[in-house]
Amino acid sequence: MRNIHIDLLKGFAIILVVLGHSVQFLSNNNFEDPLFKFIYSFHMPLFMFLSGYVCFNPQKGKYIDLKKRFKTLIIPFFTWWGIYNIYAFLSHKNIISFIELLVQPDNGLWFLWVLFFLCILLQISFIITKKYEEIIMLLIAIILFFITSFIPYGKYFGIPLISWYIVYFSFGYIFHKYEPFFVLYRHFWGMISILFFLIAIPFWHFGTPFTFLENLSLPFEYKKILYLIYKYFVPFFGILSFYYIFNLSSSRKLYAKLILHLAPITLEIYAIHIYFIYLLNPILNKYNSINFYLKAIFLTLIAIAGSFLVQKLISKNKYINKIFFGK
Repeated sequence: MRNIHIDLLKGFAIILVVLGHSVQFLSNNNFEDPLFKFIYSFHMPLFMFLSGYVCFNPQKGKYIDLKKRFKTLIIPFFTWWGIYNIYAFLSHKNIISFIELLVQPDNGLWFLWVLFFLCILLQISFIITKKYEEIIMLLIAIILFFITSFIPYGKYFGIPLISWYIVYFSFGYIFHKYEPFFVLYRHFWGMISILFFLIAIPFWHFGTPFTFLENLSLPFEYKKILYLIYKYFVPFFGILSFYYIFNLSSSRKLYAKLILHLAPITLEIYAIHIYFIYLLNPILNKYNSINFYLKAIFLTLIAIAGSFLVQKLISKNKYINKIFFGK
């Protein structure tokens, strides 16, 4: 049985992805834009949390169908790399080689690559133990952290991304496994998360270490530790805030019904939307008289609607649908 509130969060998360890209492109990578900071502080950790959440399935037991995951994640990952290269060739942009894609998966749809390997790590955890797999995942997270920090080649093949997102993927898994306990105290941690998230967001900066910690008269190593804690906890507060908010929402509301239409096709929107942004961004940037955020919302709506229509066309052919979306 599907969890309506998790579907609402999935739909909300993909809207944030498209809106974030719209703001990023329209602002010419203005990483200090307030809306950009809000979205990028937690939207992909939220997606990983949801992915980990659905991986806990007591009805199916402690098993991940990696063959199925390969079809639904890795095949589309390489398919859309090919699509991008066709687009790049036609628009005179740089083509991404196969080696470049493997060494730096964030040149493509990196989320699919990372999620596949997180599923492998979860399956390894199941093999090691049938009862405390979440502990093994957290131990793997610590090992990956040290690999990316101290081993030169640890920064390739998506290992840094896997190291970062395994924390939120594992949290989603743990949250679902022990959800009755979390739900019991949801008002307590929900309100605290919203409060701390609102306080933390103004100090969050994309890809910039330390931020407000630079002015503290502390040794450099202490600042690094404090920044690491801050860096990890801001997404946690964002995830818990919106889990709490959407669990208070009614699925009968019009906005909820619209969002629920997006939940089953998040992969499709993730893969397709960027091409509508590539196409429309130069056109919208010519209209300086229009409010920036109105342009971002308009671009987001067009990109989502366009993605919806394209996936409808692709889904009519089961073979193309399998190659593009693993379905």
